[in-house]
Amino acid sequence: MKNPKKHINALFLLAMVLLSPLLLLATIFYIPYGLHQNLKAKKQYLASPYYQKFGLRFHPRLLQQPAYRFYNDAVAAGYDPLLVHQASNGADYLLLENSVYVFQLQTEDVQAIYYADEHGEWRVLADGDCGSLTEEWEKTVEGIETALSGKTPRLLLERWMIWPRDSEDSGHKETDAGEGDLALELLPPFVTLVEQYLDILGGTV
Repeated sequence: MKNPKKHINALFLLAMVLLSPLLLLATIFYIPYGLHQNLKAKKQYLASPYYQKFGLRFHPRLLQQPAYRFYNDAVAAGYDPLLVHQASNGADYLLLENSVYVFQLQTEDVQAIYYADEHGEWRVLADGDCGSLTEEWEKTVEGIETALSGKTPRLLLERWMIWPRDSEDSGHKETDAGEGDLALELLPPFVTLVEQYLDILGGTV
C-alpha cells in the first residue's frame, strides 16, 4: 500500500522545483522595488513638518501613524498645533485648552472600534483580537507622563474607525451604516469623535 504522505511530499517538492525560477525572478524584482519605495518614503518624511519638529529617526510605519498625518496636514492648513512627543513610549499628544488628546491606544494595529450588544460595551478590534475599549484606554492613560496629568485625557478618533454595532466579536465588515447603527450616543465620555483629525482645530488658528 502506497504511503499518501510521501506522495503529497513528492508533489510539493516537484511544485517547488517548477516554481523556483518564478520565485527567484519575483525576489530579484521586488528587492529593488522595495528599496525604491523605502527611499521615496524616507525622502517624504525628511521633508515633512513632523520631522522638522521632532527629528525622529525614520521608519516606514511612522508615515501611517495618526499624529504624523495630523501634524503635517495641520501645518499645511496654517495651524501651529501644540503636539508633544513622549520619548518614553513614543506616543504623540495634542495639547488643546484643558485637554490632552491621544491619537492612539497603547494596543497596536487597531482595526476598528464598535459597540457589542453581546458585551454591552464598546470593543476594540486589534490584530484579530477583541477587547474592552475602556480597559485599553485605562492602560493607555497609565502611560501618560505626569507632566501632562494636569489636563483631561481624551481619545481622539476619526469617524471611519467606528464600525456598526454587532452582537458578536467576529464577522465585522466596514459598511456605510447609518448613524443609528453605530451607537454613537453610547460612546464613552473620554472619546472625542471627528470626521478627520484636523477638525479638532477648527477655529483655533
